[in-house]
Amino acid sequence: MQAIIRFILNRRAFFTWLFLSIMSIILIVEGSNYHNSGFNNSANTTQGNFYKKINSAKEYLALRQINDSLAHEIARLRSTLPEAFYSDTTTIITKYDSTKKAQYTYTWAKVVNSTTEFRNNFITINKGWAQGIRPRSAVLNENGVVGVVKDVSQHYSTIISLLNKKTKLSVRHKRSGTLGNITWDGHNYIYASLNDIPSHVKLFKGDSLITSSFSAIYPDNILVGWITDIDLPDGSSMYTIKIRLAADMKRLSYVFVINNLMQSERDSLENKMKEIAND
Repeated sequence: MQAIIRFILNRRAFFTWLFLSIMSIILIVEGSNYHNSGFNNSANTTQGNFYKKINSAKEYLALRQINDSLAHEIARLRSTLPEAFYSDTTTIITKYDSTKKAQYTYTWAKVVNSTTEFRNNFITINKGWAQGIRPRSAVLNENGVVGVVKDVSQHYSTIISLLNKKTKLSVRHKRSGTLGNITWDGHNYIYASLNDIPSHVKLFKGDSLITSSFSAIYPDNILVGWITDIDLPDGSSMYTIKIRLAADMKRLSYVFVINNLMQSERDSLENKMKEIAND
């Protein structure tokens, strides 16, 4: 206590000046409408900026909850689209029976890890078999195709992305209906190669590539990318085509996992035919 008193006494001139300065400011502000108004405006501006920053911080913290809610709603809406249903139509003489059965279900998930720098890239999401995720389920985001589920644990799943040498995706040239396959050359994460398109097909830069019904995993008509370069090597009957992928693999945040409810039925029949073909 004595040290505090001694400190104040040693600097009494400074504290006297400070006290008089504060009193002068108060008297000026209180005695002049102009200064009083200016002071209040400054105080209101400072207070407003402070509360604005507080509100911005609260909004930022709420973004995750908002994003989760939006992703859930998008998944629900995708499950109601026409391509998510199997159309079962039967015609017997004059009797017509038409029903719709759900063929695809959509589950949203958050990307917790993603690579683009390797030859065989993968993605990890925060949902697993406890949330209904199964191996060989298709994965896409709001822009287009992302990959296929490889392995599943209780709460996580890994995905083989399009940026993987093991990926070979059946696609359809939207304008002509011609089928081809997408592969990745291991260089630029933005681009991939379109193969098996014969030279008689008319192609143009900007043409869209979409998923085809030849894939038992993906629904039909999901965007994969657009043609950016077309080349026909001398003596070849097939184009060399470069495409830009619709999904930006470096900016993945939320994805949708698609489960084909009729996939096992189709696989069972096709596997029997493969056994016959290999005999």
